[in-house]
Amino acid sequence: MQPLCSLASEYPQVLDELRDLKKMKYIGEPLFILPGEGRPSNEIESAIFRKLSDGPISLSGLLKHVRLLKKHHKQIDLMEQKGLIRYSSFTPTDALHVLGRFDKWDRNASLLGADLMTDGMHNNTGEEVALQVQDMAVKKISMALFRKSISAECIDISEGGEGEQIIKYAVEKKISEPETDHRIELHLNASLIGAGAPSWAFIPYTGRLLHEDSLLPENADVAGAVGAAVGSFSMTYPVRIMISKDHRSFRVYYPSGTADFDDIEKAVSFARSFMEPWLKNRAQAAGAKDPVVSLTRNDAPAYIGGYLNRIPLWSELVFTVTADN
Repeated sequence: MQPLCSLASEYPQVLDELRDLKKMKYIGEPLFILPGEGRPSNEIESAIFRKLSDGPISLSGLLKHVRLLKKHHKQIDLMEQKGLIRYSSFTPTDALHVLGRFDKWDRNASLLGADLMTDGMHNNTGEEVALQVQDMAVKKISMALFRKSISAECIDISEGGEGEQIIKYAVEKKISEPETDHRIELHLNASLIGAGAPSWAFIPYTGRLLHEDSLLPENADVAGAVGAAVGSFSMTYPVRIMISKDHRSFRVYYPSGTADFDDIEKAVSFARSFMEPWLKNRAQAAGAKDPVVSLTRNDAPAYIGGYLNRIPLWSELVFTVTADN
């Protein structure tokens, strides 16, 4: 997700569209769409590509120009999954620009984005929105680091289980009531090292929440990675395989486009052959050493023409790349 401030620095017309949304009294998250990689495969995708030929456009602006698009929101999401388009919206980087804690791109775009996300009923300000987004980022970083630290000790924390709820409770209480003595405190037992713009800016807040020192090396804002002394890297990426309407082929939606196969297992094999080196390369570019890719597969079966004729309507492959640095 590209930050609004970065997008406006690259495409100045984004500021004008943000101002237009404000004049229209639009309230909500401003979502912009910009072209990705690959070629359109149907009429609606081609129509969207034509509108994006001059640069990014907001989703609300796109609705005005592409016929029947309101009925094709799933198509938009699918295009993003296929890598045909990319999204830009208000991100933690924008929040840092609003709060004056980071200054690299167009702060005006961040300010306008925050204003659009204010809730008129509660009289929130753009700065309050930015603080909420910053807290959400710190919460997400803290929970991920603590979970990873525990998993390194071979302790499994199931998603949505009691252990995760305890961690979530402790993090949320520390954020909402920082000066209060809490019965549950999280100690990471590892110094945090912040590097790479702008993630380094969240490290001091994360360190205080986890009761650990935070280290910001010289030139941390231009370094190429973010890490902690737990020494780990993790990234996930889902790939969807869908059956055709005539039930004769399976289409793989992967980062470079689509590919069709007459057998589900061939489709899975292709997805693995592409995704495993692709993810390893991305992980290594982010600073991971010796990354390992694992796969979780979830099928949605259906019975076509009788109980014995069982085929998957779709399959979701969730690739996870991890590394212990």
